[in-house]
Amino acid sequence: MRLIACACAAMCALALLVPPPAAAEGPNAILKPTGYDLNTVPRGDDTSNYVVNLPFSMNWNGTSYTNIYINMNGNCTFGAAYSGYNPSTTLAGTNLSILAPFWADIDTRNTATGQVTYSSTAVGTTPQVNGHPAFLVNWINVAAYNNQASPLNSFQLVIVDRSDTGAGNFDFMYNYDKVTWDIATSASTYRARAGWARTGTSYELAGSGVAQASASTLLDASPSATSLIQNSMNSEGQLGRYVWQVRNGAAPNMLPHVTAVDRVLEGNSSGGYTGYAGTGDATATDEDGTVASLTNNRPAFLPLGATSVTWTATDNVGGTSTALQSIVVADTTAPTNPTLSSPSHTTSTWSASPSVTTDSSGSSDLCSGVQGFSYEWFRDAAGTPDATLDPSVTTTTTTVTTTTVDSQTFATATWPTGWTRSNATYLRLTNTAGRNHGTYAAEAWASSNTRRTVNYYRDYNLAGYSSATLSFWDNVSALAGGGDYAMVEYSTNGGTSYTTLQNLTAASPWTRRNYALPVGGTVRVRFAASVAGAGEYADWDDVEVNGYTSTTSVATTTHTVASLADGRWYFGLRTQDNAGNWATTASLGPFLIDTVAPVTTDNAPAGWQTSPVAVALTPTDAGTLVATRYKLDIAGWADYAAPVSVSAEGTSTLQYYSVDAAGHIESTRTATVRIDTVAPSVPTSLAASADTTSSVELTWEASTDSVSGVDLYEVLRDGVVIDYAYDTYYDDVGLESGTEYSYEVRAVDVAGNRSAACPAASVRVPYNELQLTLDTLTVTFDSVDPGTRAAKAVAVTASVSGVGTVPYELLCSAQDFVRTEPGASVLLPAQALAFTTSGEVNHPELPFSTAQYSVDTNVGASSTWRKDYVFGYALDVPWDIDPGTYTTKVTYTVVTR
Repeated sequence: MRLIACACAAMCALALLVPPPAAAEGPNAILKPTGYDLNTVPRGDDTSNYVVNLPFSMNWNGTSYTNIYINMNGNCTFGAAYSGYNPSTTLAGTNLSILAPFWADIDTRNTATGQVTYSSTAVGTTPQVNGHPAFLVNWINVAAYNNQASPLNSFQLVIVDRSDTGAGNFDFMYNYDKVTWDIATSASTYRARAGWARTGTSYELAGSGVAQASASTLLDASPSATSLIQNSMNSEGQLGRYVWQVRNGAAPNMLPHVTAVDRVLEGNSSGGYTGYAGTGDATATDEDGTVASLTNNRPAFLPLGATSVTWTATDNVGGTSTALQSIVVADTTAPTNPTLSSPSHTTSTWSASPSVTTDSSGSSDLCSGVQGFSYEWFRDAAGTPDATLDPSVTTTTTTVTTTTVDSQTFATATWPTGWTRSNATYLRLTNTAGRNHGTYAAEAWASSNTRRTVNYYRDYNLAGYSSATLSFWDNVSALAGGGDYAMVEYSTNGGTSYTTLQNLTAASPWTRRNYALPVGGTVRVRFAASVAGAGEYADWDDVEVNGYTSTTSVATTTHTVASLADGRWYFGLRTQDNAGNWATTASLGPFLIDTVAPVTTDNAPAGWQTSPVAVALTPTDAGTLVATRYKLDIAGWADYAAPVSVSAEGTSTLQYYSVDAAGHIESTRTATVRIDTVAPSVPTSLAASADTTSSVELTWEASTDSVSGVDLYEVLRDGVVIDYAYDTYYDDVGLESGTEYSYEVRAVDVAGNRSAACPAASVRVPYNELQLTLDTLTVTFDSVDPGTRAAKAVAVTASVSGVGTVPYELLCSAQDFVRTEPGASVLLPAQALAFTTSGEVNHPELPFSTAQYSVDTNVGASSTWRKDYVFGYALDVPWDIDPGTYTTKVTYTVVTR
């Protein structure tokens, strides 16, 4: 026992104030099942006599142990304690059965550091690791010698009961979360060791037991190749964990380490993936032996979604490790659109039928299958349908069939038919233990130090398959390099050239291989090897070729549109698979719909024309016009290309119609064109007479026009058109008396042609003057007595005078009598007044009235003249009238007739 220099009680009391050590650090490799640290090993330095009963029996090197020594310095032993602190000797040199996760000079006396603990061993409270009872010893935050508070290490020993595989069988593991020191004081001549030892066998982890003067190798900060927390030896890939199996008391076996690579595959068949080769998906290593085989349970068909594949590596003593691989089969590839067609219409061709039928067939999806279609009609230009699935008649279904083209297990000592061998002397069927997968295997070998190059091959007919895989087991040992190889190749041209699938140049255990082969014809598969030394060989077994065929039903949709409006239409369709992928849009079109015949119009003038006419025809149609045809009068039909010239005198008939590409023929339309280019004859015998002082009467002989006919006559006065006449006479009124006028007449036909003016006729309008002179306007009867007759023999003289021949009328009217005395009333009956004329004109006596009377209708001479009219009046006075003086006013008017 070393002498320990320590600072006695005062230091210990101070240490009690230090808080508990922090939790472990690093890769979290330390396991902490319930009860893992229930018991505590007393603090100390180099203590080694702490014996604990195990909760299960351990067969270690043929001896069954039920207890174990927990030694302070990072190890446990069986049958005897061990207090060694300086790892100057190897673990084998201790001559003990020892499990040493970290043999070094550990000191837990400082209460600021961690304390060694171990798990519960009582029945019912034993911790469980991976579903099995376990015993755990924990060195968490422990320090090096001499009461140091830092640096600290955290590691663990776990012993797992595996009696389920045989009595006394167990696993043990070392877990590391923190390794910050590996040497204690100058008294330690070597750095820490990690491993195990038993009689005749031992194993130490790389980097163990280097001299103190050498660089640290096991620390967290050491090179990653030897750092305990940066490496591992377990099937889980957990850093900082190292696992061994002990079966039937044999030497501990570190299980092989399997690494599997997750894959994401694009589906290549209905519902998943067929023919996956899986090359390079997993690798296996073994630290204390060799890997005998690497297998997996991957199915031949991988469905859509995630498939969990278990890879199992078996080492040379039968230890197995597994790794899970996730293979996700996805469908990110859009389906193929169907071929679109229309049984009812030809695209790019005009049709009069608005009912269009479209068919689609041949849609497919390699993986998830067709879910449906979205389709839509687009006008004028192609478009993309929406993301809503529309009804379809059928959906795509795909059936994948797997056919074993050939399977050869080399189960007997006789080569099967179908294989061709080269240099058969050094290509044999062997049943040597370890070099056959079943009972026999095909083997290339060298019997002496002479290079032997051999091969054998077989042809496979892969016509008619959609995909194919080659599967086989191989095992290669003792290849020395320098041209050694074990190769697998294929040829599609009968062996003229080969494509390499695999070329091994180093030893490899029995491993299942899978490779894809091309399909469509005959494929030659060749196994070849070149070995140069005795004991070198390459073995193959269980060669199998599988072909996959896919049968896909055609997806068909039928879409009928009851009626499309006239115009240019496109049908667009896109396909969606069950994974949600949309194909790009497939378009069919244009569908040219025209259900209405063309309409042609003309610009022919409505009336008579005086010059030739160019008639333009303008056709319109919803689709494409093929032709416009016309005929003029009795001429034949012709294709319209430019305006039609019409020049014939008289009435011409133009007929026309148009035809469109949809086959519509327009009903014949008619335009009438009337042309008259010749003026009417000149009017003759124009006569002008002035009957009054303000008007002239014209007469003439009618004109003639043989085409459109005379429409009217233009009357010209003094060379200016003043009016139009529709007969052969005209009265020109409102003229100035005494003025001379010159008149002409010209004929106008219906077409508007004008004749020349006829010879002029002149006339002077008579003068015109009329005057009225009166000597009084009132008539007064003085001293009117009731019941008497009063008379005025000469009451008023009216003189009418004038110049020229003026017919006239002299009119007069009178009011009722009015009594002049104030306050008097007039009760004269109506028509009490009568009057007479005297002088040159006589007129019968008339009763009084307010109406107008024609006094004279004589026409005077065309000279200055005068006529006097003398009026006398009589008044019958009623009896009941008041006597007095009565007065009336008479109005005289002379008017022309």
